[in-house]
Amino acid sequence: MISTLDQISHGRAAVNVVSGWFKGEFHAFGEPWLDHDERYRRSEEFIRVLKQMWSEEETVFRGDFYRINGGALCRSGVAGTAGDVGEFRFCESRAVQ
Repeated sequence: MISTLDQISHGRAAVNVVSGWFKGEFHAFGEPWLDHDERYRRSEEFIRVLKQMWSEEETVFRGDFYRINGGALCRSGVAGTAGDVGEFRFCESRAVQ
């Protein structure tokens, strides 16, 4: 969907990452409530994962919050550079088993 917005807006689509503030939402999705600094640390790690997935053909990532083992996204956004928009659908992956 973000790729479609990127096409329609001629490369001006953006993603807003929110670290969270409502404890009830975290609990509703089965996520632990983290203090302020930890939520921002998790958001920073999430942004690193997104940039890597948008800029590399295949992603392997080991962080404190996220583990990606050979994830891949098909990119068809206008800008097509790291940090820009990529299409959020998984492609065939060559993940190590």
